[in-house]
Amino acid sequence: MSLAAVSPEEFAEAKRAVFEVDVKPDLIRYSVMLIRQTRRDDSKLEVGCSPRAGISLLQAARARAFLHGRDYVTLTDLEHLTEDVMLHRVRRSYQAVAQGISARTLLPTISVAEVVLDGHSSGA
Repeated sequence: MSLAAVSPEEFAEAKRAVFEVDVKPDLIRYSVMLIRQTRRDDSKLEVGCSPRAGISLLQAARARAFLHGRDYVTLTDLEHLTEDVMLHRVRRSYQAVAQGISARTLLPTISVAEVVLDGHSSGA
């Protein structure tokens, strides 16, 4: 197994390029809706995601788009990363734990119909 090494300058440039990946307002709104859904009045979740989870989700989506050779984020980028970003940020209630309900099943699912996605609803 070989790991490619990059110089500190190349790493810094890649980091800057990731930050410049475009995220359309509709996708930002979508991520905010996902985060808010974890903070709904739900007896199965003791703690939902903070706004920082939304920031992390968008930054991870930018990095994924960059790695896929795009300068824009797609809904697919967000969908692929939502579970990984959100799972460790929610805490199940005692009731949910006692009932054997996994955190994964409590994560929100928001249909694309709930958010107008300005032409960025597909792509990988």
